[in-house]
Amino acid sequence: MKKRYIFGLGTLGVVLIGGFIVFGGNKGNTLEYETTTMSGTTVRTLVSVVGSVKAEKETTLAFAKNGTVQSVQIKEGARVSSGQILAELKKDDLTADVDRTRAALAIEKSTLAKLRSGLPSSDRAVLDVSVRNAEVALSALRQTVNATKSRLEKELEESRLAYDNAQQLYTASKASTLNVNNADIRSIQAALSSSKASLAAILTTNEQSIRSAEIAYENAKKELAANSPISNKNLADAQERSFYDASKYMDEVDKSLRAINEILTIEDYNKDTNAAFKNLLGVTKTNAYNDAYSSYLSLRQNFQANRSLFLITGGVLSYEEILRRIDTERSLLDQSYTTLTVAYTMLENSVTSVDLTQTKLNAFRDSILLQRSTVSSSISALSTVRQNIENLELQKNSSVTTLENRVNAAAIALEAAKAQASAAETNARSSVTAAEENLAKATAGLGAKDIDLQRLENAVQEAQKRLASAEARYTEQIASSAKSISDLEAQVRSAEAQKSAQISLARPEDIQIQESRVRQAEIALRSAEDNLDDAYIRAPKPGIIAKVAIAEGEIASPSGSAIALISEDFSTIETNIAENEIASVSPGQTVMLTFDAFDSETIYTGRVTFIDPAQTALDGVIYYRTEITFDPLEFPGKTVRPGFSANLDIITEEKETTAIPVQALKDAGEKGKKVEVLVGEGKEKKTEERFVTTGLVGDEYVEILSGLTPSDKVVLSTTDPTKK
Repeated sequence: MKKRYIFGLGTLGVVLIGGFIVFGGNKGNTLEYETTTMSGTTVRTLVSVVGSVKAEKETTLAFAKNGTVQSVQIKEGARVSSGQILAELKKDDLTADVDRTRAALAIEKSTLAKLRSGLPSSDRAVLDVSVRNAEVALSALRQTVNATKSRLEKELEESRLAYDNAQQLYTASKASTLNVNNADIRSIQAALSSSKASLAAILTTNEQSIRSAEIAYENAKKELAANSPISNKNLADAQERSFYDASKYMDEVDKSLRAINEILTIEDYNKDTNAAFKNLLGVTKTNAYNDAYSSYLSLRQNFQANRSLFLITGGVLSYEEILRRIDTERSLLDQSYTTLTVAYTMLENSVTSVDLTQTKLNAFRDSILLQRSTVSSSISALSTVRQNIENLELQKNSSVTTLENRVNAAAIALEAAKAQASAAETNARSSVTAAEENLAKATAGLGAKDIDLQRLENAVQEAQKRLASAEARYTEQIASSAKSISDLEAQVRSAEAQKSAQISLARPEDIQIQESRVRQAEIALRSAEDNLDDAYIRAPKPGIIAKVAIAEGEIASPSGSAIALISEDFSTIETNIAENEIASVSPGQTVMLTFDAFDSETIYTGRVTFIDPAQTALDGVIYYRTEITFDPLEFPGKTVRPGFSANLDIITEEKETTAIPVQALKDAGEKGKKVEVLVGEGKEKKTEERFVTTGLVGDEYVEILSGLTPSDKVVLSTTDPTKK
């Protein structure tokens, strides 16, 4: 229908409508004329219809997994914000699974950090023991060398003194006569007795010192001979026992295969027992069943290929072979954990039926979760076993080095004791011999002339030889001790270097393997977190709850609608436009609109956004569904609700031009259109017809192309006062 009033005027001009009375006519009759002039204004053509505010399409929400509803946190009609939790399933198992996988990830990251930063404190302690043992042996050797040096220096001093005495005696004998009397003989006898007593004491002390050093040396050799192979064998046996004890974790791989096969029924002994529900497994997620199937086959193949490595055969395994088999077992456990996770994901995306009841599905899930938890614990335990085996290897190498150092130190101490004893005995015997000679000569009453100067000279020469020998032993012992100290210092440096290397370096392949385990643990954690997140329904956008179809305690599934949400942002008006008017309507046109619920004098704006290409028949009339959108921000403090009635004026054409009101235009038949114009002044005033050319014809105004001037007074209406 055409609207017969105008909402507003354009900015180019305003049509002024003036009413006045003309008293005219020579015959005394008076008429009143309402006139206007042609001026600039806005000419609009409108399509006026009514419509209603359209609610946004409902968004249907459902849980992503099967489960029991724990809580529903909203009611119908409630307003919700984006991301708000609307409902949740019971999730104790899911939360526990997240905790388990997070803990497993922490363990793997800790292991990786240890590999990158060096050995842990327990392993460093073993290396510290090796360094300390070498340092203790070096300290003991230095003490022995210092003691030996002191003894050799004393021996050298005594040899020098004996030589000086012999030289002085020889010199004095040549220069003077020895007067012998009883007092001299007694003095010489006393000196002889003292020399013999000193010799006896030295022999006893030397025997004890050498015997003690020999016993210490023999004991060190026996300890090395006895304990080294036994210690190494004991440690190797302990390593092998640890490995075979850890082989029991292969049972968890077998149990994992059986738990999954209970569901997939791939093996012959359980063939097709689930044929009735196999097509229900993993149907809500693409490739979930195929992933579980292929993962199972891969695990079974690796298990069968390596299980013989963990049978007790009676052979002796090397340290490197033990570590290789431990790593193989760890790899199988890691693959078991991943395969169980894939199987659990398949179950989470399965649907229930008569053949696969919720109870049976829950039992399958519980079985997989329990076995995965056991595998996770086995992985941690196996890591501890591997670390213990490495520690035993470090202890084995350290114990041999310590025993060898003890033997070397005891040998050096024995040689030093023998050298000291020999020097002391030689000096003592020289003193006895000299005293005996003096006594013999004194007793014989020989004077200075009868003294055998040759013997004294021989004694001087002998003392000189002993002095040279003592000096040579001293020099040789100092050189030997310096070499021994240098060798032990090298052992200390080697132990420290080994410690530094072990602490600072880790094999690149070990780090790569551990990084892979960290990534697997991260994937498992993300999967567990995703499964936990699937236990919630969250609002994807702000809106109003239209329907709640679940309740606490009910069983929910992904296939059923749980909650319906409609948008709170109502910004679309829907109307039907008749076929005789739809041709002039097109998307993008401006719409002036009012709402019955608000002030009818306030005009809002909108825009045509959609015209349905399909027709709709209502009471025999063809209509086309049309949508108009508007900005809700134009309604501060007001709420536009679904179903509100709206009055719509669609501006189909608009033009700023010179125009007159439509009511002044009259039909002139074949001549077109005409208007009446008031001419003349005073009593000469009268109306005359003017033929005009029109342009755009609007609902209120019509465009005048020719036939009028701006000064022409166009008659809108004529009134005869006498007939009122």
